[in-house]
Amino acid sequence: MTVMLRRPMLSDGPSWRETNRMYADRLRAAFDCDGVDWDAAHSHVSWIDTWRKALSDNKAGVSYFIVRIDGGRQRIVGHMSVAGVHARTGCAELSSWAVGIPSQLTQWAQACVVLDAFERHSRPHVIAPIAVSNHAPAKLARSLGMWTIQQQRQLRHYGGVLADHDIWILVNDADARAKLASIVAEIPEDTATAVPRREPLRSLQQAVVIPRYLVRIARSTVRAARTKAPDVGTPIPVGSASGEEVLLVPTRGTGGRYEVLIDGARVGHIEVAVDVGTSTAELLPQLAPTLPRETGSAVVVGLAIRLAEHHGATRRTVVTTGTNDTDIAGALAEAGFVHEGSAPPSPGDDLEERQMWTAFRDL
Repeated sequence: MTVMLRRPMLSDGPSWRETNRMYADRLRAAFDCDGVDWDAAHSHVSWIDTWRKALSDNKAGVSYFIVRIDGGRQRIVGHMSVAGVHARTGCAELSSWAVGIPSQLTQWAQACVVLDAFERHSRPHVIAPIAVSNHAPAKLARSLGMWTIQQQRQLRHYGGVLADHDIWILVNDADARAKLASIVAEIPEDTATAVPRREPLRSLQQAVVIPRYLVRIARSTVRAARTKAPDVGTPIPVGSASGEEVLLVPTRGTGGRYEVLIDGARVGHIEVAVDVGTSTAELLPQLAPTLPRETGSAVVVGLAIRLAEHHGATRRTVVTTGTNDTDIAGALAEAGFVHEGSAPPSPGDDLEERQMWTAFRDL
């Protein structure tokens, strides 16, 4: 047996479907699609979705399949990716699954993709959210040198229910890169290798499935075009101790960007970054340095409370605070936000410790 790490190819579809169906009991807990039958989630058309996303992930990150070779026959036995750049921190998320190979080769594959993300894409750090009861991936993350920075509540589904997840992190520094390189070097090249592959000609089955996929995309595009653009909402007044009129004016729907106006003058904005996978809306303030601290704090807290109560698209509303933001932290705690521990730093923080405050709501 040898193992190869390479980019996904369109022709991998049948093997991908076969492996996911064969190991359904093992994979379903972490990768089950809510409300979708497992076989339907791994149909020919669903494979095209997976393949296209993997190609997209490879443009800005890393997305490789693990291929097991036995007697010249190739079989997909895993998928490793480091993708999805976080809006505030610039980090990427490690997502992986592997079956039918020794754990040492799974560790090798993870080390390869994280090292690639560090060296080729200069990601400041990589995170891996792992359900607290999912012990095998946690052991694997620890073997790469990762550690837990925080625990986020009700982050994603695991085993059919919303589950708390530990956030494992690895910072891109010389020590981390050296450890990853040593893990990669431990496996002889005749046992495991990472190589590019040229895309072969499509099969007849794929020639039928791709047009079907394109028809589905076209129909969804037409439906979207017929849908009326949502109202961006009305300005949100925020109390001010000094008597000015402070307004938050939504400019891209109710969950995109809010301009901050004081007596009609723009003094910054707050971006609301939404992560669909975790149903999280995170506030990213960009306020003028001349804005009085009390006013800036009131603006951030006011919008956070508003989104926690009325933002129907997400289950979690998140604000991260720095060491000097005790007033914001106190106001959020009083409003019912829960402290979820240390959060990964933002670029330019100089490793300032940040804290995460989260409000939860049922959808």
